[in-house]
Amino acid sequence: MKLLLFLIGFMGSGKSTLGHYLAREWDLPLWDSDHLLEVWQGDSPGNQLHADPVAFRAREQILLGELARLKRGIIVLGGGVVESENNRNLLQSLPVLLLDPGPDICWHRVQTSSQYRPLAVDKESFYALYNRRQELYRQCCLWQLQVDAPIENLAETIEKFIV
Repeated sequence: MKLLLFLIGFMGSGKSTLGHYLAREWDLPLWDSDHLLEVWQGDSPGNQLHADPVAFRAREQILLGELARLKRGIIVLGGGVVESENNRNLLQSLPVLLLDPGPDICWHRVQTSSQYRPLAVDKESFYALYNRRQELYRQCCLWQLQVDAPIENLAETIEKFIV
């Protein structure tokens, strides 16, 4: 399959899990921006963001520019990629799917994850950030899934969108 698909959404929305599944099912390369940033800098994205948010967002923007040149693959982007207007403008020209199972599910997933997330320190600020980013995500996507469903069902729905 010759396909390029970018996955965006809030932390805990399931982008990485879905991205791995789609890449495997559709025999496509997977590019996970958080993983690439970690390899590039030798530290987790959470630590990078905590240490220097401005530098982290600048590296994220550079990486997105590189990923946008790809012709084939599933690209999983970090939840904050939409914070940059430049990133939003670029994403508007790409095949982007917003994955949004809702704030309660995202919060639950983040709380049960071992991954360090400096922007998920308390429920109130987490929900406020979730609400603030929703319009930014919507500005960037061609398609939106607002469900929490088995991954196989999500994949079938996505295939209907993109084919």
